[in-house]
Amino acid sequence: MTKKIGIIAAPGLAKRLANIFYDSLPDILYKQFGDGEEWQIETVEDPLAGSAESIYEIHSAIETYIHNHDWDYIVSLTDLPIFEDKNVVAVDINKENGAIIISLPAYGWRPLRKRVSQTIAESISVVAHSYSNVRTDSNGKVKNKNLQQQFPLAPLKVIDTTVGNDDSVHLRYLVEPHFNGSIRLVIGMTFANNPLNMMRSLNNSVALAFTTGAFGIVFTTMWNLSYVFSELRLFSISIATIIAMVLWIVVAHQLWEKPPRNQSKRITHLYNFTTIVTLLVSVIIYYLTLMLLFLITAVTLIPPDFFGKTIGLSGAAGPVNYIELAWFAASIAIVAGTIGVGLTNVTLVKESTYGYRQLERYKQREKLAEESDNNN
Repeated sequence: MTKKIGIIAAPGLAKRLANIFYDSLPDILYKQFGDGEEWQIETVEDPLAGSAESIYEIHSAIETYIHNHDWDYIVSLTDLPIFEDKNVVAVDINKENGAIIISLPAYGWRPLRKRVSQTIAESISVVAHSYSNVRTDSNGKVKNKNLQQQFPLAPLKVIDTTVGNDDSVHLRYLVEPHFNGSIRLVIGMTFANNPLNMMRSLNNSVALAFTTGAFGIVFTTMWNLSYVFSELRLFSISIATIIAMVLWIVVAHQLWEKPPRNQSKRITHLYNFTTIVTLLVSVIIYYLTLMLLFLITAVTLIPPDFFGKTIGLSGAAGPVNYIELAWFAASIAIVAGTIGVGLTNVTLVKESTYGYRQLERYKQREKLAEESDNNN
């Protein structure tokens, strides 16, 4: 007997995962349910799955898919955070129609493919058995080890709650405790922002910063300063320059969001915090890249004996001296790179923020709706 699963995915990370599940998920479901079923996967990309601020909106959109498709099970993958009071929601299952929503940021760090696919299989099993196989202890904690393993160091709790204007009953898996869930959420949202994508927008800055630092590294003043400065001072300078660059990017590209009328301040603050963390990760990678380039340059161009004599050593300069020189050069050069950030691709920078992506998805959704109305 063939069972059809419809996966509604938000653009970006969720859609990429859905494409992978097209081939891998049937095997996992086969192991879960045995050889009595054959599984067919259909995937749909829907901007609403990644732009709706309310989970009720996503469930309302799912209703349309339920009526228009002959799917036996329906799963929505979203990169949006979902909350139950202060707790982070990993999985939400509508008991009225069996629709499953999985919030990818709740998983925290990667890899996601195996963990999410296993969660899909376990969630479908819950729906298929009419929720009779939901096993919990006296405190509501999940006893299903196969599902709990997907959330290491974060116990899952199961609750029944009502959602939306129709008071439909939903089964929700919460990540506990609150602090662990929040940390995982920020990490997951940072991964969804893709800091490496941000690095592509910093190519001009890397070139400008390396040119500036390579020019300065041949002057003995930088050698002496890197030797005289303590490790604590070098560290303080690097922290200050990294923070300055992050703040400049935020200001230059207007990445700090103000809460719109239809969005809670809590969500906006979360988006802003995630933007800062994403930028910090990108800039730190950028900084370490510069430091490595300067270390290679210094070792290649500056003889150890001459370096040691210039900074007042009794012998040749050692590895620590070269590392400190590259460290100091990276801090000085990143200031010049900060100026170059204003010349980067604005779209690439903004695509690494939740607010901008959601705005674009709203526009895409409206465009699709207009095209649908015109066709009708």
